[in-house]
Amino acid sequence: MNGKKSKKVLAGIVFVAFCMLVGIAVIQLGMRATDYKSSAMEYFKAEAAADWEKTYGMLEMADGEFVSLDGFKEMNQYQPVIAIESCSAQYTDNDNTADVYSTDKTVRSVLITYTVSGDEQEHTKVIDVVKTDEKYLKIFNQYKVILPTDKVIPDYTIRVCEGASLTLDDISVGEQYLDSSSQEEGLVTYKIDYLFRGDHTIRITQENMEPVEQTVRVDSDNTTFSRISMSLTKEALNTVSNQAKSDLKSIYSAIMENTEYDDLKIVRTEADNVGADLADNYETFKDAQCAQNGYGLTELYWTDLNASGKQLSKADGQIRVQVKLDASYIAGIRSQYSSGDKTLSKKGDMSATLYYVYENQQWCIYDMELTRIY
Repeated sequence: MNGKKSKKVLAGIVFVAFCMLVGIAVIQLGMRATDYKSSAMEYFKAEAAADWEKTYGMLEMADGEFVSLDGFKEMNQYQPVIAIESCSAQYTDNDNTADVYSTDKTVRSVLITYTVSGDEQEHTKVIDVVKTDEKYLKIFNQYKVILPTDKVIPDYTIRVCEGASLTLDDISVGEQYLDSSSQEEGLVTYKIDYLFRGDHTIRITQENMEPVEQTVRVDSDNTTFSRISMSLTKEALNTVSNQAKSDLKSIYSAIMENTEYDDLKIVRTEADNVGADLADNYETFKDAQCAQNGYGLTELYWTDLNASGKQLSKADGQIRVQVKLDASYIAGIRSQYSSGDKTLSKKGDMSATLYYVYENQQWCIYDMELTRIY
C-alpha cells in the first residue's frame, strides 16, 4: 500500500470515528435534555426567572379558548423573580399528582431541592412531568410539565338569565359551554373546562337590560358566578309605560263597546295558565262597567294620563313590569234610573295597574287591575 492510499484510509477511519463520537454526543445530549428530570429542572428554572413564555411553552395543557399565553402572563404578572443558588432533581413518589387533565399518559413526579440567594435553608417543590407524543429531533421522547392545580380551576360555572349573552375576558361564551345537566327555570348555566386562577372580566348583555360588567376573582374558593337578575334600561321602561297608556285607552273603549276578550286590540300573554285568569278578569269587569241595554258608561275622554313603570322580580327569570296609571277623565254615563235618554257628565280621577311580561320580543299584558268609572 502506497503512501497516498494509506493517508486516504487513515482519513476515512478518522472521519468515521469523528462521526461516531458526534453521534454518541448527540444521543447523550438528547437523552439528557429530554428526560423527566431535565424537563422538570428546565421548567423550574424558567419559572423562577419569571420567563412566562418559556414556562407556558413547556406545559402540557388541553386546548381551550380561555387557556392562553396572555391569560397565563396575566395570572403570573405579580410573581417575583427567584434568585436560585443551587438546585437538584430526583424522582419521587407523589400520590397527589397534580393532573387536572386526567391524562392517560405516564406521569413521573420530580422533586426539586433548591436554595435561594440569602437563605441557606433548603426548599422543595414537586413537578409532575408527562411524556408527550412529540419527538425531539424526530428521535428522542419529548416531555412536558402538567399544569399544576394551583394555576388552574377546572369546571368554572357561570349562571345567567335565559336569553342573555355572555363574554368572558372579551371572548364570547358559546353554546358549546352550556351545561345540559342544569335545568333551572329561566336560567342557563355555562361550564368552562379550565380557567386560570386570578382576575377575570365577565360581561352580560340582554335585550332591554342594562349591561353588566364585573371583575371576578377565580380561585379554589370562588368557582361559581351567578347573575340571575338584571335591570331594565330607562328606555325600555318608558316604552312599556307608553304602551300601557295606549292599552288602557283600548281596554276602556272595548268595554264601552261590549267587546269580547278574544277581540281585544291589545297584546296579551300566550301562557295558558295566565290567559284564562286574565280573560275572566276582563269579562267580569266589563259586565260591571259596560253600557248594557243602553245604560252605563257611554263616553270617555281622557284629560290627563300618566304612567310609571317598575321592574318586578320573578323566580322564573322572565322580565316583568308593573305599570301604575293615574288619569283624569270626563265620562258620559246613561243611567237606567234617569228619564229618557239623558246622559250624565262626570269628571273624576282614577287609577289602574297593568302588568307586562316580555314574550316573543314584545311586551304582553298578563294581569290588570281596573277601576270602575261609576
